Amino acid sequence: MVDRATFVGQVRDYLRDHPQFNALQLNDFETSDAVVSLCADLAADDITNSPPLIGTFSVENCPMYILFIGTVLQVLRSAGLMQARNNLNYSDGGLTIATSDKSPIYKAWADTYSAEYEAKKLSYKKARNAQSAYGGVASEYTFIGAFGQYMGLASMDSFTSIRYGFMVF
Repeated sequence: MVDRATFVGQVRDYLRDHPQFNALQLNDFETSDAVVSLCADLAADDITNSPPLIGTFSVENCPMYILFIGTVLQVLRSAGLMQARNNLNYSDGGLTIATSDKSPIYKAWADTYSAEYEAKKLSYKKARNAQSAYGGVASEYTFIGAFGQYMGLASMDSFTSIRYGFMVF
């Protein structure tokens, strides 16, 4: 795993969230480092608290791809909420201007990432759960196999059975 500052930079690179690409943001970042970091923590917390509960995850010990997609998803949701909150349409003299009207676009992208994220997260957690045999699987045959030979019943041949007084036909 990379350190947090590098991870935030990688998410920012993936989203192309750099001043030179944000002409409408007055040459600034759309999402601050603090918000990207918070989104990474939220993604790690979601991975921890989604069943099956197989351990505690943080930004430092999460599977990189799942954490990355979960962080991107949280950033898109956050930016979409900001767009929805700041949406303002006004018109004057037959000209209509819409500001911050990108919320449906952010929602569409978040939905796309959400499907992939949930599938990858569940697949990973099921595999880890099965790999560690979490909870175990009980069977009555393990009792017979474990104690049958000790008691001399499961592997008793005809000579041993006669010695213990059993009749052999």
